[in-house]
Amino acid sequence: MVPDWLNIERLQNLNTLLIVVLGVAALFAIRLIKKIGTLLIFLLIIGSVVGLLWGQRTELRECQLSCSCQLFGQSVEIPANPLCGADRVTTGSLLSRD
Repeated sequence: MVPDWLNIERLQNLNTLLIVVLGVAALFAIRLIKKIGTLLIFLLIIGSVVGLLWGQRTELRECQLSCSCQLFGQSVEIPANPLCGADRVTTGSLLSRD
């Protein structure tokens, strides 16, 4: 399980930061690596990791509605979401007149 302090907002920010850092690493690789084969392998690895991170990024945005979030198979806590938990707000509770 992911630590409690690592909630969805922090994971989304960290995910975006990692994508930017990998993009900068790819630019440095293009400038510094001279052998085309090594460069292509390095860029393929970076591109694969960025693709995985991007997929998880969109999944983290969508899973907040279902109240069941996972990042690479690890459960993630959804903080202060009125749609989740025992005190969840539903359409029926909004329409009922108590």
